[in-house]
Amino acid sequence: MKIKSIRLKNFKSFASIEINDISSMCVLVGANGVGKSSFLLLFQFLKLALKTNVHDAMVEIGGFEEVRTKGAVGPIEIEFSFEDDMTQKAIVYQLVLDKDDERIVVCKEKIAFTNTITKREDGFIFSKGKLTCILVDGVTKDALRLPNAANSPEDEFVEIISQSLLALSYFRPDQDINKEGEILLANFDFMAIIHLLINLQIYKLSIHAIRKGVEGGNTEQLSSDGSNLRLVLHNIHKKHPDNFNRILSDMKRAVPGVIDIKAESIKGQMFLEFHEEHFADSFTSHYVSDGTLLMLAYFTLLHSPYSGSIICIEEPEIQIYHSLQEELAEAFYAYTQHGKQVFITTHSPEFVNGTTLEQVVWLEKEKGYTTIKQAKDDVQVKAYMSDGDKMGYLWKQGFFGKVNP
Repeated sequence: MKIKSIRLKNFKSFASIEINDISSMCVLVGANGVGKSSFLLLFQFLKLALKTNVHDAMVEIGGFEEVRTKGAVGPIEIEFSFEDDMTQKAIVYQLVLDKDDERIVVCKEKIAFTNTITKREDGFIFSKGKLTCILVDGVTKDALRLPNAANSPEDEFVEIISQSLLALSYFRPDQDINKEGEILLANFDFMAIIHLLINLQIYKLSIHAIRKGVEGGNTEQLSSDGSNLRLVLHNIHKKHPDNFNRILSDMKRAVPGVIDIKAESIKGQMFLEFHEEHFADSFTSHYVSDGTLLMLAYFTLLHSPYSGSIICIEEPEIQIYHSLQEELAEAFYAYTQHGKQVFITTHSPEFVNGTTLEQVVWLEKEKGYTTIKQAKDDVQVKAYMSDGDKMGYLWKQGFFGKVNP
């Protein structure tokens, strides 16, 4: 399942934007402060909201007034559409948030499923923790509300909290809905969206964190800053040798001289050992360049059996030698060929040279608000690319609107 479109209203600098036909690899370019990080913040918010509730998640990313677009007075609106090639279903997930007194509540939450062949649309609409209606073949119908009794202060507290919960995370077939709703519910797997968003990973790798490392914790999924790289590599080396060999193969191709890498535990501490041709003895990561360690971290992420279906990465070109950046972009693309999806922000034309017309999106600001343009919709860029040009070169030549590298 992949994200095919995103619509935002009153979210950070996005007063009103829509991006459609999103590629499996979506590369966002733009100047500092234009909204690239805010775009990825959207994913962080949804992941947090599923784990807790919309109020706590909004507080975590800065608070409602900070997140709502400056000067806006209406609610925050978020809409995703997903496509599942296996089931031939498109899923639209819409979320409308506002403040009720001092608490952030779910004004509307819509989960609709459309058969991509018959175009039939069925689904559910919730508000403030209650099912309000169902969609049957595109027609809105009444549904029994969830119990709404508040017989004690404890019940009232639960009622208040429930207004900030996402139905996507708590709604189950045993809820009090009518027979028609039960039939609809039996045919839909809410867990597909939940699994996709909960397992979404956001990365901004830090060479300082990688070098410092950690001695315990998660040994499967690479942490957002890469601090557990040694532990993850050790785990992959022991349990998934084929994946480890693919990491090593990419490193040999990208970093001349590297012939082997090992993650070894010595006196309770984990070390990365590198073997280079022309040298008999191995050496630890302390003597390896920053760029080499970062490339190792990215290849580990891309070949790990534990990586999620969607990953978001901020500025992967940092401290990577410019001639390797295009190769890194191509490695991300290869990752998407196995049913995965990546969202990447970058300032590097060299990295963008490794992308295609369909993958690049540029962000600009007009009158203080962010606008989005997809490269595939630009006639000039499309013509140059059909003649064999490269996206990064076109960016350098000023063809990405007002976005200068």
